[in-house]
Amino acid sequence: MTTILEQMTMTTPQPILAKQFLLPRDTTVESAARLAVRVLQDLGTSGVVIVDFAELRGISSSYFNILFRTVGEHVGIDRMLKDLDLRYESEAQRVIGDRSRDAVVKLLRGDGAA
Repeated sequence: MTTILEQMTMTTPQPILAKQFLLPRDTTVESAARLAVRVLQDLGTSGVVIVDFAELRGISSSYFNILFRTVGEHVGIDRMLKDLDLRYESEAQRVIGDRSRDAVVKLLRGDGAA
């Protein structure tokens, strides 16, 4: 049974909206790097971090490679896989994101290149 104080502090984390980190003249690398910094900041202060890719069109494996590599190098593969909750808008985003994540995990574990 939880106390009222515990119930008040148990909140669902607010998603980070990836589209907010894409500026008009950005490259893929700049946008993904800026998002990765925010993800790392939130991982430093909370458990699970949700990233929502709604309304973000045309993101490529390069985008996800930067995001996953930066986060994975700083917090470790296991924490990245456990505490990074990605909300994809489309099946295409999910496929690209999953492939990129798998390639980066393989790279960081020393099994290949991304």
